[in-house]
Amino acid sequence: KDLGTMIPAISSLFLGALVYMVLVDALSYGQLGYLFMPTWGFAVTIMLDAPLAAYFITRLSIILSAKSKSVQSAQAYGRVILIILMVPVWLSYLGAFSLISPVNLLVIGGILLVACVVLYYLSSATFNREEILTRWK
Repeated sequence: KDLGTMIPAISSLFLGALVYMVLVDALSYGQLGYLFMPTWGFAVTIMLDAPLAAYFITRLSIILSAKSKSVQSAQAYGRVILIILMVPVWLSYLGAFSLISPVNLLVIGGILLVACVVLYYLSSATFNREEILTRWK
């Protein structure tokens, strides 16, 4: 089931990243004299951080939907995911660290990996399809 949600999301991510890189290189090569993309930070973000964030979202959604009493409350709880994933961006705006540095992006990837492992076990223990279907209104 994880693959069913992850494959379309990651495929569209890779396709969009490829189109973006080609367009950036096509538009900037004349001015720079070299191909700008992919950078190390972009590669770490696309190959590590974004797939882990997608898995994190999937697993956290399972936990939130298992704990909610209706479809509407599950959707409302889903907004919490956005707030959690925006923390690195906000910290970057505040100058706490740089999102351009591949090292920082690898650290974020490591944190996401640990969070994904924890959420995998929590969501596997929490999810009970029959109880959710009978409880939701």
